[in-house]
Amino acid sequence: MARLGSTIDRDVLGEYNKLKDHLSDTRHPRCSHTDSLLREFCVRDWFRSVSALFVNGAVGGFTADLLISSFVFWVAMFSNSEDGSKPWAFIVLNLCIGLSCALPAYLWAWTRATSEISEAR
Repeated sequence: MARLGSTIDRDVLGEYNKLKDHLSDTRHPRCSHTDSLLREFCVRDWFRSVSALFVNGAVGGFTADLLISSFVFWVAMFSNSEDGSKPWAFIVLNLCIGLSCALPAYLWAWTRATSEISEAR
C-alpha cells in the first residue's frame, strides 16, 4: 500500500515539472526574476488560487472581511466623489498595496479637501 504523502509528492512534482517545462519554452524567454514570477502566477490554475483564499474558516473569514471592507470603501468613495476627489487613485492603492494604505490616504485627502472648502466659506 502506497503512502498518501508519496502520492501527493508525486502530483506536486509532476505539476512543478510541467510548469518548469512551460516556462523554459523558447516562446517565453526569461527576462527577469519578476517576469518569471508573473508568468508563473498567470500559468497556475486560477480556481485553485481562489479556493486557497477560503481553505478553512479562519482564512475564509479574513478574506471575506477584507473583500467586504474594500467593497464598502469603494462605495463610500464613489458616493462622496462630488467634492472633486478622484476615487480611482485610491482604488489602485487598494488593489496594489491594500486597504491599510488606501483608507488612511483617502481619509487624509478627504479631510484636507473638506477643510479647504470650509475655510473658503
